[in-house]
Amino acid sequence: GKAFRGERLGLRETQTDGNYEVWWYSTKVGVIDLKKKSITMGKGC
Repeated sequence: GKAFRGERLGLRETQTDGNYEVWWYSTKVGVIDLKKKSITMGKGC
């Protein structure tokens, strides 16, 4: 998928439309759900 990369933070598209994973270096730190307008950060993602 498409990926946005800042210096240390990256966004990665998932298989689900409107869902993005947030990556800090090589660690997944969160999930953004555009449909539900929710952001999940931390270990629960």
